[in-house]
Amino acid sequence: MWLTLLVLGVFGAIIILMAAYGYRISAKTAEDFMLGGRTIGVVVMFFFVLFAISSAWTFYGFPGLLYTQGPGYVMFIWGSVAGFAGLYMFLGPRLWALAKINRFLSPVEVLSERYESKGLRLILSLSILAFIVPYIGIQPLGVGAGFEALTGLPAIWGAIYTVVILIVLVLLGGMRIVAWVNIFLGVVYMSALLGSLAWVVAVLFPDGGLVQAASIVAQTRPELLSDPGPNGTYTPIVLGGTFIVGILAFSWPHVAIGCMTARDKSLFKWFPLLIFVFGGLFFYILPFLWGSLVAPAAMPLAELEQLAAQNGVALQTEADRVVQTVIKRTLPEWFGVFVLIGVIAAAVSTAAVQLMTSSVIVSRDVIQGIFKPDATDKSITTWARLSVVAIVVLSLI
Repeated sequence: MWLTLLVLGVFGAIIILMAAYGYRISAKTAEDFMLGGRTIGVVVMFFFVLFAISSAWTFYGFPGLLYTQGPGYVMFIWGSVAGFAGLYMFLGPRLWALAKINRFLSPVEVLSERYESKGLRLILSLSILAFIVPYIGIQPLGVGAGFEALTGLPAIWGAIYTVVILIVLVLLGGMRIVAWVNIFLGVVYMSALLGSLAWVVAVLFPDGGLVQAASIVAQTRPELLSDPGPNGTYTPIVLGGTFIVGILAFSWPHVAIGCMTARDKSLFKWFPLLIFVFGGLFFYILPFLWGSLVAPAAMPLAELEQLAAQNGVALQTEADRVVQTVIKRTLPEWFGVFVLIGVIAAAVSTAAVQLMTSSVIVSRDVIQGIFKPDATDKSITTWARLSVVAIVVLSLI
């Protein structure tokens, strides 16, 4: 356990130092704090957007859902990938141009000015904030689940650790350093996700790898390999609806605001291809393999049910940490700690972008856009930073 706490301390210190450096080099303007000075290039943008949507849920919740419900929810993933690619192909270049010409700082501001309506601005702002607060809260909870599975300590300590990192990163760094830190966090996350999958498969299924795992699942839980799944959840209608909801992810404010941070329009030429090839075909296949094949073959359902009863939690709650449980049982302790760091990286990369987006909406759209139109750059940046703390506290509650 002490090794875990030491490594987590070092990892947190690295992120905080990066945030402090970002504060030192930032321009101290609202545009720089909220949109990174509109200077984000294609490589940084790829990590920024991909890991803004790849969260603790991708590592824990998605495989956990596949483990209990079957493969149907993958329709949401493919819908999302299509929606994000469409955003950057069609709507993104127009959003970028409008925001750059008119110095808009948020997607809500673009819409409210298009329709010349402060009422619309307020409705959109409050609606987005109402839904994004619990969304941010999911990230520390995900880390807490992995923290508890690895150390046995209460999940709240893992959640508090994540929250402290988030507050410092966003308060000091702003959007520019959040985007750059996502490169570091993304590399850590990908290494943990891919490395853990490859190592567990090599240890548990030495004779046939994923083919052996699939064979075990086909014999023990064949209903897990096809729709509508073990509980009959994913009927054709539900599958279609899930795909449509996935496509609508193009409208997520923390994704749409990424278009406004781009350095120039050439980014929109290459970005859809990156999203399809690396984001969809490569990245999301890894948690899918974890939840559909590796975890069910490594840990039978009856064993997980028994573990859930021992821990006094619902089966789905236990399933949400089945990846960490399998890793803890199979691999050395030090690698389990590395995997937890990967989950923390995923949680921080997602929640930090969401926090930045929320703070922009509070300061630019609500305070300056409706109540104090004469507010200065300095004052709205201060309000943005204050709102970060308030939003984090609300989401943790």
